[in-house]
Amino acid sequence: MKFINKDRIEFLFLGLLTFIIKPFGIRFISIPAKGLTFIFYYLFPVRKAVILENLRIAFPEKDDREIKKICYSNYYSFLYTLLEILSIDRLSPQKILSRVQFSNKDEIEKKIRNNEGAVMLTAHFGNWELVAIAFGILLNIELNVIAKPQRNPYVTKWLNDLRESFGNKVVPLGISIRQIYQILKERKPLGVVGDQRGPKEGLRVKFFDRDTAVFQGSVELAAKTNTPIFAAIFVRGKDGVYRGEFIPLEYHDLQVDFEEKVKILMQNYMNILERYVRLHPEQWFWMHKIWKY
Repeated sequence: MKFINKDRIEFLFLGLLTFIIKPFGIRFISIPAKGLTFIFYYLFPVRKAVILENLRIAFPEKDDREIKKICYSNYYSFLYTLLEILSIDRLSPQKILSRVQFSNKDEIEKKIRNNEGAVMLTAHFGNWELVAIAFGILLNIELNVIAKPQRNPYVTKWLNDLRESFGNKVVPLGISIRQIYQILKERKPLGVVGDQRGPKEGLRVKFFDRDTAVFQGSVELAAKTNTPIFAAIFVRGKDGVYRGEFIPLEYHDLQVDFEEKVKILMQNYMNILERYVRLHPEQWFWMHKIWKY
């Protein structure tokens, strides 16, 4: 019995989900996602109170009926994304590329091919895992992706193996700053999920008109190494295809000190993210306490 713990049970549950969805295939992933949404929204409402609280803060103009509707759709979006991630290892590179459309990859591709490097700031929006894998496949490059270890070590290993199975390289969050700095100095492309809650005493910018703690480490290193920075948010369409663009965050002409430059960059990124979230609130990860303090 000592070998049966919470982490193992959670990992076995993911394996069970993988088994359940296998007959549906990636094209019909919405069918089990709808069933699981009903179960988790009404019977096992994990972090439902957090989602509702966040939505009420972000959208004070919406009534409770609208808020609950978004909350239900958010459960569906998260579960759709989870089931899709569980299906990635059964997809061919061509199938992955068919599910992601990059509307303006030329500029960022040029930076990478010219050995200028690039930092891509994405977010917990749509399916950030699938998009990162597709980008590496599309350009036939090794994209370094900064990944925060999960609480469950089995899930962390499985996710990292998946991320690297198509050619990308995982850079664990918390690794030496010097190592990340070296990646940028070598002009290698770096992918960062930039919307995680930062430390209580760290940098704050506005997000939905509220002071919000953010992590700015990757942006600081990019600015120090004169690396091009892009915001990359991809929206899932009704056809299951993710569409997005790379929005350059210009900073070389900013006539301010370095600290203010970093703050402006992070504010610009969060402004872009907020614009997408307002248009598609169901596709962002509202389950974490972004405004914990």
